[in-house]
Amino acid sequence: MQTSTTVIQLPGKKSRIGLTKFFSQFKLKYKPLSIKTLKRLDGSYTTDDSEMRDIATTYYHQLLSTKSFSEEDINKRQRVLETVQQKVNHAMASQLLQPFTDTEFWITSKSLGKYVCPGKDAIGVVFYLHYWDLLGSTLTKAVNLIFSTGHMPDEWTEGIIYMIPKIDARCDEISKWRPITLLNDIYKIVAKTIANRM
Repeated sequence: MQTSTTVIQLPGKKSRIGLTKFFSQFKLKYKPLSIKTLKRLDGSYTTDDSEMRDIATTYYHQLLSTKSFSEEDINKRQRVLETVQQKVNHAMASQLLQPFTDTEFWITSKSLGKYVCPGKDAIGVVFYLHYWDLLGSTLTKAVNLIFSTGHMPDEWTEGIIYMIPKIDARCDEISKWRPITLLNDIYKIVAKTIANRM
């Protein structure tokens, strides 16, 4: 399975979220926050949008990057994993690998919040529910094709990283902001359907 890719979206900058006519009809309960200035590593400040985006990208790339492990660490982990008993027998594995059904996706779609914030494609769960008669069987065929080929469309895995403050909305240090990733709802539906099977 592929990992999701993201685009950093700083608060206060024009967002791709809510660009559809449907989502623009909802009023925001709170005024959107914006990062107006950020502290550089040398202690000076910048208000340049491009430089602030670079500061955020560099900070979170370093914070969230995979660390390399020594051969000894890998061997220790492997020994621990070998002590774990197998819980999925062949019958269970066969059942888990059955093609998905329209009903499974419909149940999952209904269980998600209708008006949760959509991802980069700006298509919310309410859209899928409203047009289920037209989209349901196509979605099911597409996901089953994904599992048979092992390739998910890149557009399904893209998201927007949106920054929210940890403590004070006027923080000028990137470490005071917390990133959340807004994934496309189609990805959420598929991921939750897989989780429901387990």
